[in-house]
Amino acid sequence: RCPFLLVGSLPGFIVLWYVLALIAIVPVYLLLRRMYGRWGGAVGVVVVLTSPVLITAWGTDFPDSVAVSYLIAGTACLAMPSQRHRVWWLGGSAGFFTLALWSIVTSLPRIAVSVAVYAVVRFVRDRPHMVRDAVVAASAGLGVTGLLAIASVLLIGPFDFVVPTIQAVMFLAQPSNGLLNHSPGRPWPP
Repeated sequence: RCPFLLVGSLPGFIVLWYVLALIAIVPVYLLLRRMYGRWGGAVGVVVVLTSPVLITAWGTDFPDSVAVSYLIAGTACLAMPSQRHRVWWLGGSAGFFTLALWSIVTSLPRIAVSVAVYAVVRFVRDRPHMVRDAVVAASAGLGVTGLLAIASVLLIGPFDFVVPTIQAVMFLAQPSNGLLNHSPGRPWPP
């Protein structure tokens, strides 16, 4: 929403699209460059930028447009094979996952699977650092949530954006809303 407030609707949309693309491709490039070299990183960038799913998501103003970028970035940061900077990558991953969660709550299953796989791998390979990892991830998530609360006050007024978000999800999950807001049958696919 910030780009729209700063530069207007059309330029804001273009700025937002480029920012979302950078959020997705920079961690992917860094991960694949580290694992497979520059060409691997370049292939990762091309795959992300030409994905029809991502292009479609980025072309909308629905919250999934930002969530897909955050999920890609969070997953790439989580998978980064760096022992020396592990804490920073983990904090970045938790920050991106928190942004994805607060963008659209349907990101939660994807985040849960990524974190579960990470926990299993860490349990098998490096058990002593699991508590540290949990503290780093929780701290990053709480820090990002706090910054979003401050941004909420500055941009839209109320400090608490968490309770309204949860209430909206509960409201939209009611069966009566499913009947009202979704296609009643299958004639739409053709």
